[in-house]
Amino acid sequence: MSAITNITDHENRALDRLLEQQKAKPVLAAVVGALSTQVQALENMFQSLLSARAITTATGDQLDGLGALVGEPRNGRTDTEFRIAIRARIAINRSSGTANEILGVLTAATADPAEFTLDFKFVPEYPAGFAVRAIGILSAANAALLAGLAGEAKAAGVRGLLEYVPELESNFFRFDDAAEGFDDADDALGGAEEM
Repeated sequence: MSAITNITDHENRALDRLLEQQKAKPVLAAVVGALSTQVQALENMFQSLLSARAITTATGDQLDGLGALVGEPRNGRTDTEFRIAIRARIAINRSSGTANEILGVLTAATADPAEFTLDFKFVPEYPAGFAVRAIGILSAANAALLAGLAGEAKAAGVRGLLEYVPELESNFFRFDDAAEGFDDADDALGGAEEM
């Protein structure tokens, strides 16, 4: 969809479109000026409405309305988090389960650079499965969230797996009180979530 251009000079445009012999008539210029001022007011109002209803600029109730349109409840999320969820929901709603569409859902869900710094690699697993490798570090909660979103985008009957490196605790390697020695560090070296 192309962007709508905001016209800010309706009066000047209208006066410039008058025929040369009509430009010298002050009453006609006043009427055209009065009408084009009203057109400018309508233009400004419509631009304001468009801005308030765009995902990138909507806030509060307007954002709730957009979420309702695409089937995504707010669930107590902030406007920024909810914008990302709406973008992911739109990608899910449009998905037919192709690799690019699944990656598009994950990319839309991780669009906030303050929260995520991830890349994804799609790995097909034949005959009917795939794995998505998250290149970066994820918390278990975020991994479960992303796996759920990608699971909604994949085709039915296809096995999907999100592979990731979980966040590490500060005391990752340490001596254990038990007789086994070190803690089970290999549990934290890799994680996977079923989609």
